[in-house]
Amino acid sequence: MMKNRTKIKGWFKVICRSKKTGKEKWIEEFPNGVTNVGLDDLLDTYFNSLAQHGAYFMGGIEGPAPVLADTDTMGAHAGWTEWGDGGGADDYDEVTRPAWNPGAAAGQAVVNAAPIVFTANASQTVSGIFIATDSAKGGVAGILWATGLFAQGDKSVDDDDVLEVTYTVTAADA
Repeated sequence: MMKNRTKIKGWFKVICRSKKTGKEKWIEEFPNGVTNVGLDDLLDTYFNSLAQHGAYFMGGIEGPAPVLADTDTMGAHAGWTEWGDGGGADDYDEVTRPAWNPGAAAGQAVVNAAPIVFTANASQTVSGIFIATDSAKGGVAGILWATGLFAQGDKSVDDDDVLEVTYTVTAADA
């Protein structure tokens, strides 16, 4: 029997490794919230024939003391700033936000098979992760799908540390 309580959830897993030694420095696993504009986009795409987005991209969130809101958009997110948008010597080496490439849905979930990589270019702090439809660092166009903050607070990274990020989205009739 169907329960009629559909839930969509997302979950990030971030592993920080020293590029010099390859050793794991820390791991964070944490849920995300889906923004209002992200939910509207999902409904419009599925039920109103809005064209599906060709790609999704991952970015980092930094504070201090970041605050996420359901009403955040790429053009307006007063409670946080993007890690890598030109501040802090551009924060990571990748030229654009890395693409999130999920595999085919299985068991009511999609996940990227290979971790997304960010390479820090200085000692700094990162607070969380977001998913959007625009690849430009600091870009304000596109749809902000989801945001999430590290469960245990801000994390330090050193120059050349590598963040490996996996993102899973699930849908269930809970």
